[in-house]
Amino acid sequence: MPGFAMEERFQSGQDLYGDDFDQEAIAAWFRDEENAYADLWHEGNGEYGYHALNQRHGFRFLPDGPLGSVLAFGSAHGRELEPLVGRLTQVTLLDAADTFDSVSIEGAEVRREKAASSGDLPFPGASFDLITCLGVLHHIPNVSHVLEEFHRTLRKGGWLLIREPSTSMGDWSRPRPGLTPRERGIPRRWMQRQLERVGFSLLEAAPCHFSPLMALCNRLRIRAGSAPLVRLDAWLSTLFAWNERYVSKHAWQKFRPGSAFYVARKAR
Repeated sequence: MPGFAMEERFQSGQDLYGDDFDQEAIAAWFRDEENAYADLWHEGNGEYGYHALNQRHGFRFLPDGPLGSVLAFGSAHGRELEPLVGRLTQVTLLDAADTFDSVSIEGAEVRREKAASSGDLPFPGASFDLITCLGVLHHIPNVSHVLEEFHRTLRKGGWLLIREPSTSMGDWSRPRPGLTPRERGIPRRWMQRQLERVGFSLLEAAPCHFSPLMALCNRLRIRAGSAPLVRLDAWLSTLFAWNERYVSKHAWQKFRPGSAFYVARKAR
């Protein structure tokens, strides 16, 4: 987004940049992001460090026993589903990238689908009992449309787990080390409004990834995904949730949670 000046409605978190793009602009965004995260993954160590976070804020809410038909949206490697092995029978992995190896999840029939730039899901209505979308939507422009597709393809009473950055993620007008070209966070209040608008019952919208703690862990090269640090992070993020802002203009405003985890069910 070279030369982009963030309008006040985006700075405040009232609106989400990209959500009202036309199809031509959406397609251009998709091309920029199609393989960008996959390239970062392959350049790194390929480890998945969010199991404890996902368990605390998401998986523990799911009912006991088999989970039915599961869509892992934006997952090419399926690693986030590892804690659910033994409860999975049918898994669909949908991702934009084609550069990941084939995936095998013990005890489950796994199929892979290619994501469309439009955000349309290539599935009939009421196809899934659970949709996971963990750190994906902030790479996509038309988020509200994808949420509508989640609602359409979930069965009534089905579960939706989403985790996304909730801050702007820095200056969009220049390259940001370690980030893909177009990604930006999704304001928590905006996301809550959209989930309720399309017909989800929101059970949880937990703040997480307390920014100073994440920065300290990065500096000391400590794994922020350990269970004790996830518990500390949850406490600090809740304590400072009042300071949650999309764009920070002063140092004290960075004492805030940087992400949010949503647990929702299809109510109608």
